[in-house]
Amino acid sequence: MKSAPDVKGATQTVFNDAKRGAEMTGTLQFMAAELLGAIVHKNRKVKHEAHHDLESFVWVLMYVISRTSNERKGLLTEQHTWIKEHFVESFGHQSVKFIHISRRSCEPLAEDVYGDLLPQPMVALLVRLKKAVHAHFAPPPSQWVEE
Repeated sequence: MKSAPDVKGATQTVFNDAKRGAEMTGTLQFMAAELLGAIVHKNRKVKHEAHHDLESFVWVLMYVISRTSNERKGLLTEQHTWIKEHFVESFGHQSVKFIHISRRSCEPLAEDVYGDLLPQPMVALLVRLKKAVHAHFAPPPSQWVEE
């Protein structure tokens, strides 16, 4: 990974391609969790399918929401702090392993962080997207183990 030169006090991180266990397109931060998992667990092969692109779109959407929410005027200092911390936790990892863990947890889809900042239809969309993405990872109730 390299950092782009400092331009007017701002830096930009450029993510290099990672070694592949799965077909990889795009930036690691926006890659579907299943493809990230195939990279982390090198012996696992995964075919790139349409649902991977849809999941990638969800991560791009959340990245844009996270970045633009913190730039809103009139936020309390604690709101700025919370949004910034959430952004760093969701999109600040540089290791494929930790990006994968973040995606599997659906942390970037924490609608409670943005609920007061977004129009209600967008919040409802985030709730549905989180359920859809999470359902892809969670075992069905028939496979739950009782403790």
